[in-house]
This record gives sequence, C-alpha cells and structure tokens, in this order.
Amino acid sequence: MRPIYHLIHSAWRMILLPVACVLALSSCGVSSVQPDLPREVKMAVEDAGFAATLPESYKYYDTFELTKPNRSFGILSEAENNYLLCISHKGEFPEEALKAELSKWESALNASAGEMGEEAVQARKIKWSVLNYDLPANASKRARTSMLLAAFPSQQKGECIVVLGNAYEDTGNYDYQRSLTLIRQLSTH
Repeated sequence: MRPIYHLIHSAWRMILLPVACVLALSSCGVSSVQPDLPREVKMAVEDAGFAATLPESYKYYDTFELTKPNRSFGILSEAENNYLLCISHKGEFPEEALKAELSKWESALNASAGEMGEEAVQARKIKWSVLNYDLPANASKRARTSMLLAAFPSQQKGECIVVLGNAYEDTGNYDYQRSLTLIRQLSTH
C-alpha cells in the first residue's frame, strides 16, 4: 500500500509548485541554532520556530529536494499515522497564504472545504482549514479523507510557513486535531 503522503508530494511537484503563491507575514528575528544540526531541524527551529526535539515516535525529514525552490521539512510519525509537510514561502499575510493554498488543493483534489479556524500560539496566529476529498480508487476501502492546511508567520522576515497535514498511510482516518496539537506543542517549546 502506498503512503498517502506520496499523493501530497506528487501533487505539490506536478501541479502546485509552478503556481505562484501569495503568502504570509513574518514575525521577528532569527534564533540561533547549533551548526551541526541537520538542515531540516535547523529550518524547523529557525524558520518555523519549532522545538528541535520532537515527541516520541515523530521524526524530522529532509524534503528540500521535493519542494525546490521553496525550503521545506517534513514531520512524520508512522505510529500516529501523521505526516506534515512544512514549506517556507515568501509573502505578506497568513490569510492570503491559506486562501491561495486552499484554492490550489481544492482544484487539484476536487476537494471541499471543511472546518476552518484561527488560534494564537506564542504571539502569532495560526490560520487553518480542513479539506475533504476522495481517495484514489485503489487507495483503500474508505472513499473520502481529509487534509489539514495551515499557515503562520515564519521567524524569517517576509516569509511564512504553510503546513500540509495528512495521514501517513491511508489505512485509518486522518485526525487533523492531532496535527494542530503537534504544531501548538512544537511552537511553545
């Protein structure tokens, strides 16, 4: 069975990467990070403002080659069936970033918008929305699943982080609240 995150990667590379994005406002400054950390951990700390250490069963992954020219990192837990692709974008406002991403993904996946929200975490706003979409016919017995899209200011001036959250495997329902909780937890280190 092919992990569902491959669908996100394929759509990102083939459909969405060429489309120009209008994306979020940055907050302030750059934190200092140990120089010997892997680049995906450095980006998580310096750009997203996340903790360098993840909860048990989660790992950072290098996804730079996947999202060129945009910098990115992945967070994966097979045990939690949770995958997040975090992509750095240039832009102005998180609202516009989320709107642009929603539009692209709704079109690419023939998806419908679900719940939307906004919350303040460590003096920055995280905007998020859930998309519901049909899985490919050969994916599993389930016909529909969901995906989390979130945007928040980067710690790098003039940039934001867009998060695409989905199930790692298509064998269970995706719990977007688990992804939001992880983002909150990593942002409040």
